Amino acid sequence: MGLEIEEHQERLKILDEHLKSVQMELVHTQSLVDVKNKEIESEEHLKQVAERQSGRLRNEIEKLEQRVAD
Repeated sequence: MGLEIEEHQERLKILDEHLKSVQMELVHTQSLVDVKNKEIESEEHLKQVAERQSGRLRNEIEKLEQRVAD
């Protein structure tokens, strides 16, 4: 009976260590996901800035073409 208890305690210890390892991996993976999401947000923002700048430049070109045509 004592040996069986020791085996269960050892198994419990191994499972507890595995759980801690999995939890650490989860935290690390979530950190990677958070970083990637921030990167995507930054890229979206830069895309919007570039699109606005492009629109302004197109408007400026149109104004300049109108001046040249007049």
